[in-house]
Amino acid sequence: MTTSLLQPTPTKGVRFANVIIDGIVASILYSILGKILVPDASNYQDPDAMTAALPMSILVNVVLTFGYYVGMEASTGKTVGKYITGTQVLTEDGEKPSVGTIFIRTLCRIIPFEPFSLLFNNYARGWHDNWSKTRVVKIRKDDNDGGGVIR
Repeated sequence: MTTSLLQPTPTKGVRFANVIIDGIVASILYSILGKILVPDASNYQDPDAMTAALPMSILVNVVLTFGYYVGMEASTGKTVGKYITGTQVLTEDGEKPSVGTIFIRTLCRIIPFEPFSLLFNNYARGWHDNWSKTRVVKIRKDDNDGGGVIR
């Protein structure tokens, strides 16, 4: 049995909270940086300018999303959502994931409806977990689960 199998697995509710919190953080980042990098994306006075800015707006959103997830998870194993919920990303072997593994994990996140994949299995694992061979574990001791801090 590997060390990761000994770590408590968060509930589907905790995992979904991570999705919501990280979605809010990513939206705030895009709202701030998007206005600077693609000002015409919110030019409601000129619909043609908004339409012309759409491809760049999408590109900036994808780059910011990758920067957020890859930057945070590759360096700390956590996003803002995971800090708040007391969870962390590890490989299936219980090790810190490589940048390449986190990149694959993040790439899977752009699959439509991927966040809902957490809801349709028994183990609170999404497609981005399975396909990148990672898992999210609790790192904070809860009063009634006996969990503890991992390395």
